[in-house]
Formats: sequence, structure tokens, C-alpha cells
Amino acid sequence: MKIYGDPEKVARIIVDREKSSAKNVVDDAYKASLKLVEDAYKKAVAQGLRRVEDEYQRLEELLSSKRSSLELELRNRIAEVKSKYINEVLSRALDEIARMKGEEWYKRFMETVLRKIVDEAAGQEKVIVKVAGDDIDLARTILEKLAPGNVELSNEPAPIRGGAIGESEDGSLRLDYSLDLLVAMNESRLRLIASKALFG
Repeated sequence: MKIYGDPEKVARIIVDREKSSAKNVVDDAYKASLKLVEDAYKKAVAQGLRRVEDEYQRLEELLSSKRSSLELELRNRIAEVKSKYINEVLSRALDEIARMKGEEWYKRFMETVLRKIVDEAAGQEKVIVKVAGDDIDLARTILEKLAPGNVELSNEPAPIRGGAIGESEDGSLRLDYSLDLLVAMNESRLRLIASKALFG
């Protein structure tokens, strides 16, 4: 077999071509792998960002929930404290009324209350009147003056601060003219007055 040309030169040309082709393959592979790495990185960043946003949202909701819960707890606590002080004011007011029971206004009040019971007891066979322990003597004096035949004063004191309660023997009639009921019926208004005075 006869070979024409310089075999070494041909070999170099072939090697150079192969090197150039191999370099292009390597460059292409490098660029492709770089793109894959960048895409993977972008995807990982996007997923990480979504997780961070989700966690941030969760924490925001938790904070909002905690804030609402704490605000509600605080409002309830303030309401409890206000209610406690208003209750104290009402209790002190009733105690003050009890201390003023010896005054003329209270005697007139008891006379009015007992007269109402006597008037409303008309037609009843028997009505028992109960008053606070320290009002028994006053009530007896007033009832003796009114001289009702069917109204009787009980020696057993009623658990009230003042005023009187009349009840028919058969239980069909109950007349409550106690200071306690008077205060209870006006409690909302009294609490509002106390609240404005205490808390503005």
C-alpha cells in the first residue's frame, strides 16, 4: 500500500480537528450544565422564597390571633376591674343608706311603703310584713298607727337592707318594697352613673 503525503502532518490535522471538536463539545456541555445549575438554583430559590413567605404569613396570622386574644383578654380584665369598683360603690351606697336609716327621710319612706302594703292587702285574709332586723321597732310603731286588721308584722327579720316585704299567708300576693329591689331595678342607671364618675 502506497501512502501519499506526510502522515505526521495528516495526524496533526486530524488531532487538531478532534481537539477543536472536543473543545466545542466540552464548551457546549459546560454551558448546558451551567444552565441546568442556574435553573436548579432559581427553582430552589423560588421554593425557598415560597416557604419563607408561607412561614411569614403563618407567623403574621399567629401574631394577629395572639394580638386579638390578648386585646380581648385585656378588655375582659378591664371590664372585671371596672365592675368590681362599681360593685363596691353600689355596696357602699347601700351601706351609707343603712347608716342614714335613723333620719327623718327613712321614717317617711317606711311609712309610705307600709301604707302601700296595707292598701294593697285590702281584700286579703292575712298579709305578713317582714323588714330588716333594725327596722322591726319602727315598722311596729307605723303599723300600730295605721291599725290594719289583716296586716301582721313578723318578728323574723328579712334579709334586706331596708324597706319592707309583704306576703299573703296563702302566697298569692307578694309585695316587695325593699331597698334592695329598688336598687336592683335601677342598677343599670346607677352603674352608669358610677361608671361615669369613676372612669369618666
